[in-house]
Amino acid sequence: MAATVAISLPHRICYHPHRKRDKIRFCLAKGASGTDAYWGVNRVKMMIGLAALTGITAMGGAQAEDDESKLYWRIGAGAVFAEDFDESFERAPLPEGAVTCAAIGCRPDQRILEFDTGFALGGALGYHFGKSIRGEIEYRYSKNEMSKARSLEGGTEGFGPAFPDTDFTTHSGFANVYYDFHNESRFTPFIGVGLGFTTVDEENWESNTAIAYQGRVGVSTDLNERFLIDTEYVYHRTGDIELVDRSAGAAFATSNILVSLRGSF
Repeated sequence: MAATVAISLPHRICYHPHRKRDKIRFCLAKGASGTDAYWGVNRVKMMIGLAALTGITAMGGAQAEDDESKLYWRIGAGAVFAEDFDESFERAPLPEGAVTCAAIGCRPDQRILEFDTGFALGGALGYHFGKSIRGEIEYRYSKNEMSKARSLEGGTEGFGPAFPDTDFTTHSGFANVYYDFHNESRFTPFIGVGLGFTTVDEENWESNTAIAYQGRVGVSTDLNERFLIDTEYVYHRTGDIELVDRSAGAAFATSNILVSLRGSF
């Protein structure tokens, strides 16, 4: 004999365990003489399956959103302080009829270039590999104006050629890796290293490309859930570059103070 449990309210719920196939039935009724609507166990299973599918879809969407939030972009600018470019090279042949050239620097074996403070512009695309580790691909452009060119012959400084308003520009591409030191505040210190290539272009001589590396240290300031500001010091140095024939090559190095806006996609 089937057992029935019901609540006599404007609607009632019934439980009928009387058949092996459909062990559970639910009914809705309006009053004692209302028409009952029965849902068998198969429909219950279908509803449970739809609920599970909806949950899985929601979880998948949350995971996709989480993966997407790991991608970020960065754009920034700052000041560039270039170190003196100290280049050594073979002496030029002695000019015909010349006795000595040290006073005018006509046979220099060393040249030192000095620079004014310049500027840098750059951007990057990156990805968070974990809570503290992230990597990025960066492009940076910099420009410094030469302030002085000193030519030396056998250690004696001559007058040498003057190149007023001569610009040194660089185009650099780096693969960078960072470690973020997360804490309870909105300020996150970080360190980073990068390896790539730099092309140094000087308008009066040849351009040259060399392997380059950089070290970075700075702090990130959270603006909101999506945006933050990076303030950092970057030391950038190239391998030996040769701007003129007979050059033995020299490294071009800069210290950079950069401020960037970083945001997630």
